[in-house]
Amino acid sequence: MAMEMSAAAAMAVERPRRAARAGWLLLGSVLVLLLGLPGQPLLGAAKMAVLFLPGWWLLSLRIIRPALRRPAFLLWTVPFVVDAAVRGFLHFSYGAAPDSSLVLTSLANTHGDEALQYLEQHVVPVALASLLVLAALTVLDRIAREVLARDPGPDDRGLSWGLSWPQALLPVLLALGATASGPWRDMHPLAFWPQWPAQLAGTRAALRDAALEHQGWIDRATRSGVAGPATQRHVAMLVITESINRDNLGLYGYARATTPALERHRHELLVMRHAWSVAASTVPALDAMLRPTAADGSRQDLLALARAAGYRIHWISNHDDLAIRTRHGGLADEQVYINRVPGRSARTLDGELLPQVDRALADPAPLKLIVVHLLGAHPHYRYRYPEGQPETGSADDAVSAAMVAQGRWPWIRRFRTEYDTALRYHDGVLAALLKQLQAVPGDEPTHKLWLAVSDHGQDVGHDRNHAGHSPMTPAGYRIPLLLWQSDHVPTPDAQALEQRPVRADWLADLLLPRLGITLPGADSARDALSDDYRWQPPVLPIAVANYLD
Repeated sequence: MAMEMSAAAAMAVERPRRAARAGWLLLGSVLVLLLGLPGQPLLGAAKMAVLFLPGWWLLSLRIIRPALRRPAFLLWTVPFVVDAAVRGFLHFSYGAAPDSSLVLTSLANTHGDEALQYLEQHVVPVALASLLVLAALTVLDRIAREVLARDPGPDDRGLSWGLSWPQALLPVLLALGATASGPWRDMHPLAFWPQWPAQLAGTRAALRDAALEHQGWIDRATRSGVAGPATQRHVAMLVITESINRDNLGLYGYARATTPALERHRHELLVMRHAWSVAASTVPALDAMLRPTAADGSRQDLLALARAAGYRIHWISNHDDLAIRTRHGGLADEQVYINRVPGRSARTLDGELLPQVDRALADPAPLKLIVVHLLGAHPHYRYRYPEGQPETGSADDAVSAAMVAQGRWPWIRRFRTEYDTALRYHDGVLAALLKQLQAVPGDEPTHKLWLAVSDHGQDVGHDRNHAGHSPMTPAGYRIPLLLWQSDHVPTPDAQALEQRPVRADWLADLLLPRLGITLPGADSARDALSDDYRWQPPVLPIAVANYLD
């Protein structure tokens, strides 16, 4: 009898200890998961961990029936884990939060097919992330089954897991203090995700309503006192291409032969060697380029200024993009969109725009600005060149060897080869566009201008194991800028001009004088070809050590 009483007493002492260890193990497992998911920003993960604590505290009270504890734990925990996985993926890939303008604008401008195409390109990281989340939830479910579903004993009432009342209240007080702060409260998965669709719908509506602003931009341009050339004819072509990193162009010294056609025109071109975008995705990049902010803080629209100065504008595009069409293409007198398939799997090649450009060049208007918007090397890279085109680069060349030495994954090296092959095709399209403009007959004195620039760059294993848009690395902002003018005569000063750093959001300051357009209050210090030019580094979300690199 005494031995039985002693064993019972020992069990009574050991049982709370086991419960305490199990409870702390459960909490520790979740916190390690929330703090340790790859890509998670540490501060945001720590905030999520604090917000998670009240649910764990509620389970510690043991006021929930044993059969319901495990489902209650999973209902509380799964949103935190999934939220952490989504935030971790977005932060790792793009340095963005789910409610950032980058993500909302991209999704508001994305079709269901494009979402599937995105998953197709990123199937490896998405699959790995999904497996990680599934494995984590499986482990947590197993722990919860062992810890929470047992029958209560006579001592299993009120507080458990070895907690005193002050210890149990501490998580609640901590969480209440956190939720008193709006930013913390808005991050809670059960508060954030139910209102996120409304944010997305609002962004989509804002993009649709942008079309109503066009007349306002034109009226503002007219009131500015802008004036065009009085005598000489002008034919200008602005080629805005997509996702081109200048580091991958042979014209800029790249080891692979990606620009043989343009290199044959090298003696005619100004190759601005240090050009930078101010945004790493298309919509904000084009906004900055075509709707610049002046030194006094006012804004004008480049196309509206050209129209007010007497130019007839053609917008010829290989994009099926609602935001760009409404915000910018809608300001043109003539619009042509040859791409009818939205998203990354569009296979319409940029070369198919050339007949449309010929038609625009035949327009008899004395002042013409033709904007050609190419898909360039936008992912999927393998769809940006014809089937059967020989690949540019190989698995054993100097570029591949350097990527191996940098530890780049095999599929990232494969993407680089596809990217460079797309650039080789893109080179031929740019050279063909230049020749089309050069071939325009000059029965009267005609000034011809050709300017090609990319909206933003692309990181294809340049700075990390990533292929695609990259707001987190300089590769996402490094772009080419090429200029040709019919009256351009190469001078010894050309090489010095090419070394000047250039910002894409100052494009209007460079372009308007070459179009013969005068704008009261224009700042020649932003014109990269002016003697008054004064470089100012842009404000980017990353640190750039040297803009002359």
